[in-house]
This record gives sequence, structure tokens and C-alpha cells, in this order.
Amino acid sequence: MRSCSSGALCEDKVSFDDDMPMIKELRELRHHSVELAKTDVNQVSDLRHL
Repeated sequence: MRSCSSGALCEDKVSFDDDMPMIKELRELRHHSVELAKTDVNQVSDLRHL
């Protein structure tokens, strides 16, 4: 639940805590995607040498 007033920041600590596992999962997925991209680039580079 958000409690907001004009000119003040919204407090959303409850849902932020709920989102933490999802944020960690997204970071892991992004890291995994970066690693896969590096591997794919290397494979394409290897194919060009054939």
C-alpha cells in the first residue's frame, strides 16, 4: 500500500520487500543473458573464420 502526500515521496516498503526476490531473479537472469550473449558473439566470430 502506498501512502502519498503532495510533494512527498511515496512510501512503498511493503511491496518493495515483496519484490526483492523478483529483483534478485531478474538480476540473475540479466547476468545469465549477458554471459549467453558473450558466448554467442564468440561463436559468430568463430564461424566467420571458416
